[in-house]
Amino acid sequence: MVRFSESAVTKIKEIQLRPFTDPHDYQYKLQHAIDFLCEDMKVKVLLRFRGRENAHKEYGFETVKKFVSDLAPYGKADTEPRKAGRGITVMLAPLAPSKRKENPNPKKRHFNENTQETQDNGETTPENLNNAFDDLELPEEKQA
Repeated sequence: MVRFSESAVTKIKEIQLRPFTDPHDYQYKLQHAIDFLCEDMKVKVLLRFRGRENAHKEYGFETVKKFVSDLAPYGKADTEPRKAGRGITVMLAPLAPSKRKENPNPKKRHFNENTQETQDNGETTPENLNNAFDDLELPEEKQA
């Protein structure tokens, strides 16, 4: 007989950065990290250096520290950012829901009273699955 203990399973999501990440890409990755932390997942931030970028580690540490400080209302760093191989890593843990700031871009189904329709949040469920074969008419078999 196999027994399973009811322990909490923690998911870890990874966000990869570069020392000179474009501002739009930075905001996009930041929003993903906020979503993960608001869903009670840990976030591992990994900044990779390539080629001559290794000579300027200070830019990488600045980027990681800025990323961690932007996520401060949603999670806290388990350790300080540290150099590991060709990159810098830091693990972020979500704050308690009562202490955490609300997600600015929640993914929820909203009911629109004016049109009497629900707006989809992008998740695939049996109710919102677009099945192309529902209305398909099959030809009758020919009998010989």
